Amino acid sequence: MESDKTSRFAVSDKQKACYEEAAVNKNTKKSTETWLRTYLEWANEKKKPKSIENLSPEDLDEVLGDFYTELKKKDGSDYEPESLGVMQASLDRYLKNKGYKVSIIRGREFAKSNRRPLDMTFIQTMWKYWNVAWAAETNAYFWNLCIPL
Repeated sequence: MESDKTSRFAVSDKQKACYEEAAVNKNTKKSTETWLRTYLEWANEKKKPKSIENLSPEDLDEVLGDFYTELKKKDGSDYEPESLGVMQASLDRYLKNKGYKVSIIRGREFAKSNRRPLDMTFIQTMWKYWNVAWAAETNAYFWNLCIPL
């Protein structure tokens, strides 16, 4: 016996697309757009490839390594380590959505470029520690001389 009713499990492709779009967190989408725009500004200024999704993993590793190393805020200061992680996740998400086969975070092909943010994080952390330690030492020295800072 055939029924004129549609299956209660039937969902059109258009409905699926709407559900998928709605499931994407607005902040995640904004972050991805922001970091992609930042990459494109850098690529334009440095005359680097703009469509990263078309690069081979070897070429993309090289380009991303340069990008991570040269990346600065608009005021010229360094990004916090957490921001660099968000940037990598955003670019990885963009590439995944474009059908890129290898993760720029987990793929062995990107070991070289992935070391750079880690190196920068280490340097930034040590720099902050050194400055704090130096300031504390200097402050203690001047207090011993009875010269309050």
